[in-house]
Amino acid sequence: ERAPDGATGPAVALCALIAVAGGFHRRQTRALRARARTARRANITGPGWTDELARIFDPRPEGPGWQPEFGYSGRPRLRLLIDAEDICHSYAKAKYLQTGKWTGPLSEGIEKVLDYGAWGGGEPEVVNPDRAPDEPDMTPPEILTFVGMPADMIEAVKPGDLVDGYPETLRQDLGNVVFSEDGYFINGFLQSLQEDNRLITWTRPTRLPGGKPRPNSLLAQKYYEPGKPVSFRTLNARPVLLSQVMGAESGLQMGDEVEALKPGRFFKDTWIPSMWKKAKVVAVNYDGTYDLQFEMNHGPYREHRTKGLRGTPTLSLRRNEQFKEYAADHMPASFRLFQEMNYQLSVSPNNLRMPGMLDRIANMQDTDATQDWYLCSNKNFVITSSPRGRDAVRLDEYSRRFLFGYRWVPTADGDLRFEPVPNATQAQSLRACHKDTAMQFANAAQIDESDRRKISAYKAEMKHFEEIIGDLRAKPHQPRRPAGPRVKVN
Repeated sequence: ERAPDGATGPAVALCALIAVAGGFHRRQTRALRARARTARRANITGPGWTDELARIFDPRPEGPGWQPEFGYSGRPRLRLLIDAEDICHSYAKAKYLQTGKWTGPLSEGIEKVLDYGAWGGGEPEVVNPDRAPDEPDMTPPEILTFVGMPADMIEAVKPGDLVDGYPETLRQDLGNVVFSEDGYFINGFLQSLQEDNRLITWTRPTRLPGGKPRPNSLLAQKYYEPGKPVSFRTLNARPVLLSQVMGAESGLQMGDEVEALKPGRFFKDTWIPSMWKKAKVVAVNYDGTYDLQFEMNHGPYREHRTKGLRGTPTLSLRRNEQFKEYAADHMPASFRLFQEMNYQLSVSPNNLRMPGMLDRIANMQDTDATQDWYLCSNKNFVITSSPRGRDAVRLDEYSRRFLFGYRWVPTADGDLRFEPVPNATQAQSLRACHKDTAMQFANAAQIDESDRRKISAYKAEMKHFEEIIGDLRAKPHQPRRPAGPRVKVN
């Protein structure tokens, strides 16, 4: 803003403040629009996610059958983390409701979980070892199942605080809890999982936030309820389980500048070989890959002119450039096509390196740690800081795609059977892409029926509203007085 002629002191300062605030608001608006466009691209998971869901939920060890024309499109290794604490408590409560005998948490639930489908592990057999590079891959992925449990439920001074440690008769019958040479009671079955590199443990403080003492495993078993909310303020204070499975933000971030190996291509009957070029990360994918936008140092002047420098001559904007943020076409078609060719999807870390370095990112970082894992738990994770904040959006995106629950189904022989339960998003994906797997689960198979019931209920309500309101047809307009001035007729 320009100050009035002859204005000094507070007037000039006020005009300067208004100008600075206006510039900050414009920059903030552009940043929010760019972030929204990037977030939309980051939400896309690709067709491989549906194939991964079918492999996870299919109860057959060999997995579902892939379509010959498409094959399997997901990751070759799927990592699954089991909330063993929740599994042991829920199985003991289901046993109590079935038999009437109250016990502490039981590790038999973990054994039943590992026996489901291909969760027990093992490298699958290659279907077609002589497959050509352009042929679909029919080999199912390998499932790497890990068990997550606090250390105080595996090793403790009192045997009753351990899994399979209460009552004493049960502890003696199972024989899983043994006394070690160090003077501690240890659950031998869970310790064997650690020897197989399948156990993830962590230590917990003896007191809860606020100073209250932490209840032992028997009190937790007595008051156990499935779906109990686990609240935390931000993702920086999230539980250990979520820290392990949410890995898509631990590598490169959106907006980071890298050097990528751009593949060779034909352009106007000329072969352009592959070369390292500067690029910017525009999306971080769940499978450890990145979407890139390569840098362009050529093109129309208006796309690369320098901004923000005083005294730099600039051209006036045309009308279509002023409204380009509202979908106005502001560049030549040939340049737009060339710009789209510089956008590359799902780039592997093997083809990325930091600027000025020779080592690739795959050789410098653990690329598997930057991938999202699947989590089996009945806990309800909630962020209390802001329901619309970035952390809440990130947790909601992860929960819809990778977090699922489970239930214990009674069998005819008086036992319990483990069954994973997909959430609404996963059930709809299975129903649309893998019907044979979706038929194994009631909520997945009936997802279309529930939608039809909702539509029928909406139609009935709209019909009821029409009856209350009456006829909604537009009536012809009849002006009450003439539009122009009245003229007296002699």
